[in-house]
Amino acid sequence: MSTSNAVRKVVPDFILAKLNGRFNKTSETQPTSDKNKPSFDLLRASVNLVTASVLISIATSWKLPLSTTYVTFMVAMGTSFGDGAWGRESAVYRISGVISVIGGWFLTAFAAFTAAFVFAILIIYGGAFAIIALLAVAIIFVIKTHSLHRKKQSGESTTEIAGKDSELMQSDILQRNSENIIQTLASVSKAYNDTLEGLLEEDRQKLKQSNKDIEELNVNVQVLKDNIYMTINSLREDFIETGHYHVQVLDYMREMARCLSYISTPAFNHIDNNHKGLNLVQIEEFQKVRVSIYNLFNDILPRLRELKFDDIQPIIDSQKEIIDYISELNRKQVKRIKQGEAGTKNSLLYFGILSETKNLLLHTISLFKAQRDFIRYNKIL
Repeated sequence: MSTSNAVRKVVPDFILAKLNGRFNKTSETQPTSDKNKPSFDLLRASVNLVTASVLISIATSWKLPLSTTYVTFMVAMGTSFGDGAWGRESAVYRISGVISVIGGWFLTAFAAFTAAFVFAILIIYGGAFAIIALLAVAIIFVIKTHSLHRKKQSGESTTEIAGKDSELMQSDILQRNSENIIQTLASVSKAYNDTLEGLLEEDRQKLKQSNKDIEELNVNVQVLKDNIYMTINSLREDFIETGHYHVQVLDYMREMARCLSYISTPAFNHIDNNHKGLNLVQIEEFQKVRVSIYNLFNDILPRLRELKFDDIQPIIDSQKEIIDYISELNRKQVKRIKQGEAGTKNSLLYFGILSETKNLLLHTISLFKAQRDFIRYNKIL
């Protein structure tokens, strides 16, 4: 920032105004079809290709050792810097990216040199046995890498956002929003049920799997949240209110996923560290909470699928009953602490799960109401 301010003081104002005018995007704020948009990316790509090719050709003719990848990368960074892409919001990430890439190359070179040296020593002194062992290690790495790659591809496929149109119609957003809500609520219900079952049964494997499912759910919801800018930017002016409801729904979905994380992680850690499990009274209390929430979600999901929002008072009453019961459980746990029947670890886990369960209920009903308003608004249109 100091360098930027110093340059501004030296450069005449009319030159600064001329340069800033080159980056004025006010004429491009209105949504246009892909066919009518200026080909800025194509122009930048052409400059990158020509400049990198010239530099590589000159260095090759002079017989200079160079990395074509490094040259292309630095040219791309230079053009993005020149056309104003290095704003204050992204400059720190771009600089850290450049340092990471360059440092990564040096680190990779050092690692390759060290690995080659170690393997050569092993083969020289170990002979055939060392070769067989190294081949076995290589095969294991290939199988493991292939397995991780397949899992990653599977995860990416579940987080893809449907639809590639440049302008989303009202019906498209309505359908996509409804599908995301139903899928998320079904996943939330299953994950919560599995987490409590794993905790009450002290089943470490079930809790571990539940943690993985919740982590995947958080990723999927975060992807939806990250794409909110493109979604809102694609809306027509008369659908701005619809975009507002869409934002609300995504916020509640994100908070619900976080509540699950705050429940499952402490529960897994409690069992994984072999802490004392819940007593019989607490197990009965949590069983009642689990069944009540399971029934609540089973009441909400059909209404969302069938778009029935006429009478939601029974759902609100069910939520209130569960919240009142949670408050009663908190009071009972306080009495157990006073009577020396509950330890620190037990109490922290107990209070934490009840607190996040209450938050989960509040966000669930808020999401349900937001979806109701979303549907009604679209019906009015």
